[in-house]
Amino acid sequence: MEVKRELTPEIGDGDGPKGNREGVPDSEFPSVRTTVKTEEDNTIASITSPAKKKRKPLGPGSVLSRSLQERGIRGPASHPSTIPTLPNTTTDTSPVPDHLAHHLRVLFIGFNPGVQSARRRCHYGNPGNHFWKCVVGSGLTGGVGVTCDDDKLCPRLYGLGFTNIISRSSPSVATLQKSEYSAGVPPIVAKLVTHRPRVVCFVGVKVFEAFWEGVQGACRETEADGSAINRRPLPASRKFQLGLQPKSIHYAPRRRPTPVDGPAERDTDSKDETTIKEEEETLLFVMPSTSGRVVHYTRADKLAFFVRLREVADRAVRAGGAA
Repeated sequence: MEVKRELTPEIGDGDGPKGNREGVPDSEFPSVRTTVKTEEDNTIASITSPAKKKRKPLGPGSVLSRSLQERGIRGPASHPSTIPTLPNTTTDTSPVPDHLAHHLRVLFIGFNPGVQSARRRCHYGNPGNHFWKCVVGSGLTGGVGVTCDDDKLCPRLYGLGFTNIISRSSPSVATLQKSEYSAGVPPIVAKLVTHRPRVVCFVGVKVFEAFWEGVQGACRETEADGSAINRRPLPASRKFQLGLQPKSIHYAPRRRPTPVDGPAERDTDSKDETTIKEEEETLLFVMPSTSGRVVHYTRADKLAFFVRLREVADRAVRAGGAA
């Protein structure tokens, strides 16, 4: 037995705005016809049943619409364009500004801003991201509650800075290209040379891998300008453990004029007695991404990395003097 269902064409389709059937009699609504064909006698029987009525939209001729018009109120069906469109003042590609300072306790380097971070113009702005909860829970802010809206205050109040290896926003890091990672390394190196943080924390393994691959070439370029990171090679193998890395960044000696009034520690090895030499280093710390999409590490696992990071930063500050 063969069963065939057919829907008769709608009457009134295209009449009025958006196919409004205002004024079409109920009998003209579409119906469903079921055709049954039997194999024994090859006869065909048709059963026609009315289709379920759809609720009619409010039209200019309805009782409610006429009542509204008598009271001077225009209904939405007769004036569909009366709702104003507000201008969009922000875009998903808006860059999130860096928040940096000299000798930060920790400089966090992330992938790139997510869509919500770009809209709010703050770092780690997605409510599902564990970053700020871990920052507070680890004691990096001394127990003071902070959110992404406070990121601009963190360099001055807590010695925490923020930047990204890629500046453009995207819904997911999966859309980022390898060329973008490579292009982001020299600007990161320049920021390190300028600000010389005690610790750099790479928030995401791939961020550190991109830095690892590109840093030696970037260092050669900046050293030609006279102020760059010393080429102390990183381990040849790309395999590494999360947490504090065995190699640190040692900067080329930076010379600055000796103050005219007041004592200064002079560089006795240099013939130029008007300069002093500063030797500094930056420790490297790697942790998994704090995104809520990263399920390989629980929030408690991520918090443990932040606690270790605080301990490393505290030791670095004590060893290098107050920031």
